[in-house]
Amino acid sequence: MQNGLAFFRRVDWGHRLPQLGLLLTDETFVAASLGGAVDPRGYLKLVWLPYVTWVGGSLVGVLAGSLLPALLRHAFGIAIDALFVSLLVHAVRSDGKTVWAAGAGAAGAYLGAPLGGWSLVVGMACGALVYLLASMRPARSA
Repeated sequence: MQNGLAFFRRVDWGHRLPQLGLLLTDETFVAASLGGAVDPRGYLKLVWLPYVTWVGGSLVGVLAGSLLPALLRHAFGIAIDALFVSLLVHAVRSDGKTVWAAGAGAAGAYLGAPLGGWSLVVGMACGALVYLLASMRPARSA
């Protein structure tokens, strides 16, 4: 939604419905933001296929997910976590500060476990704070 609000100001909607900004997905936001001003007709050409496939894929996932065995359904529960871990591994390889931030995030989430669902927020805040502090340190000269 935040991307939609930022993008909303870039389109000259004229008499067209500005609610069409709600069709914006992350991918189409990036594609549309690469150019200059966006006209509503070009915007509609850009967003309709990704939006329909996003909604359609979600529906297929919900319906097909109910047909899967329980063990496999539970395994998919960690799929998004595995995606983020793979992204984190790549970031750690390219930036040493990420190691400290990831450690602080994991420690914060662990220590925040009594807070239930808020433990993730605590972990993210700890990781972001450590990364910020590590970024503020002057670089060592070789």
